[in-house]
Amino acid sequence: MNEPTKLNKIFFSISMITIIFTTGLSAEKVRIAILGDRTGGHVPGIYGEIVSEIELMKPDLVINVGDMIEGYTDDISEARNQWLEYLNIIGIFSMPVYLIPGNHDIWDDNSEKLYREYIGEPDYSFDYQDIHFVILDNSRWYSSEELPQIKIDWLEQELAPYQDKVVIVLYHRPFWFEAIAEGRTDLLHQIFVENNVDAVFTGHYHTYFSGSYDGILYTGVGSSGAGSHPGPAGPQYHYMWVTVSDELAEPEISIAIIAKDAVYPWDEVTAGDLIFIDKLEIQGINFLNSYVYDENLNSEPMEINLQVTNINSEFAVADTLTWEIPQNWEIDPAVVPIDLAPGESTVITVNAYNNNNSVYPLPTVNYPLPYREDRTYQVEKSIGLQRTASMYPVETDLIIDGKISESCWQNPVTDLFTSQGLLNGIDSVEFYFCIDQNFIYLAAVCFDPEMDSVVAEVEERDGPVYYEDCVGYFLQPDRGNRTVYQIYVNPRGVIYDAKIYLDYQGLEYDNTWNGHYQIATTEDEQKWTVELAVPLEIFTTGYDLNNGWGLNFRRKQARLNESTNWQYPISYDPDDYGILRIK
Repeated sequence: MNEPTKLNKIFFSISMITIIFTTGLSAEKVRIAILGDRTGGHVPGIYGEIVSEIELMKPDLVINVGDMIEGYTDDISEARNQWLEYLNIIGIFSMPVYLIPGNHDIWDDNSEKLYREYIGEPDYSFDYQDIHFVILDNSRWYSSEELPQIKIDWLEQELAPYQDKVVIVLYHRPFWFEAIAEGRTDLLHQIFVENNVDAVFTGHYHTYFSGSYDGILYTGVGSSGAGSHPGPAGPQYHYMWVTVSDELAEPEISIAIIAKDAVYPWDEVTAGDLIFIDKLEIQGINFLNSYVYDENLNSEPMEINLQVTNINSEFAVADTLTWEIPQNWEIDPAVVPIDLAPGESTVITVNAYNNNNSVYPLPTVNYPLPYREDRTYQVEKSIGLQRTASMYPVETDLIIDGKISESCWQNPVTDLFTSQGLLNGIDSVEFYFCIDQNFIYLAAVCFDPEMDSVVAEVEERDGPVYYEDCVGYFLQPDRGNRTVYQIYVNPRGVIYDAKIYLDYQGLEYDNTWNGHYQIATTEDEQKWTVELAVPLEIFTTGYDLNNGWGLNFRRKQARLNESTNWQYPISYDPDDYGILRIK
């Protein structure tokens, strides 16, 4: 067993759990507070309030599920200050605190060294009375199958000797949700079943959910201060309260979420509920056409059709579809009563007009759809936009040198929007597109009056360039196929790319897909430039040059901690994209 070192201890706040086991414990109960994520768009003050609340309740020990600092910075001094801030917050605890790394705590080798300096070993185990706790670091991996074999071997060695004890495993990323909750196999779950693990706690998603699989209680702890929404039900900010006891004659497990003002049953939101709600988000409301702009952001009044579908096969719904309409838009009618039987759809037509040059905020439509008996989820979607950009034929040889000098590079797109809907809210940028029979050519000129502040540290292929200064493209070469190719490039010419497919069944994200490119970048005192030749042959799902491509693109500027987007929001859903046509 690896004992925790230094401060491998902590707390999280938003829910409470009571778990009662009868395996080999003394008659005394063990009370455990489990904290959720603090960071990832954290709300100042929330985590500290939860810490104070837990201290008043005096549990026997406190554990967290990761994401203690915002991280994702190359500034070591900044990261050190974040760790000192966090340790100061939890310094009021009078009981043992055990910490788990999340992806905001360890994101690369340097951050792991810093974690070991301030907190201790990322992987460890410990015993409290007759309970065996195992802490597994999965901060930098995306599935159980990606975990290094050395971690798997260590985990099996930590679990095998304790099969007659209560065993609780905690790690940050909820691999189980994408696997066993979806009916797929999961390597970690197989190991847990073989070794009689009793309960598993995870974080990362900032929303609460739970499930029981092969006798193991799985709990996704929500937010204890990280940016979040309340979810379909239950408290927004919470922590878990776990009680382990053998006082009863028969084994019994009772779990409840406790927030400041309410008590919820353990199955208030199940993993099945959350999976169904994900489908509601995708299938419940769909725009059948988009509001169209020309290349100069001009538009005319037009009819917009949307389909509302009750995908629940058991429960009907009768309610009112309503629009939230900003001042820059007109929508008529704004209120529509709708009755839907189980499995039924209906199409609604409204008249829409963007009455000035301010595109954002967008009109938003809402309708509650059932996910369980007497439970509905408010599905909300913004009206779809469709801008148009042009790609110009290459008539002479195009040299990829980062200089943007050939005649085909013309009429760049310069009007982009920030996440707040502000037009051209960061330093200027120019996006260009060209095409020939073998390649699509992409170029961007990114102006910056403080070129010394441009961030471009990532050097390895498929590294996290999207956290630095970069440009990003989302290309749908065949609008009849929902496959999207994502390409990010930083000022060093380092690529991150992925192949994405999103439909009514869910999202398939393949970051192992790699295209091959010709690329060149240049810099001067006022700007950095990227020029990229993308072979059409890498689009293995096909491409259609006659009917236009689905497109979105963006520039991210690290110094300003902001991005500008051709169409907002940036998403993997090609229904949200504009059109790229040959001029």
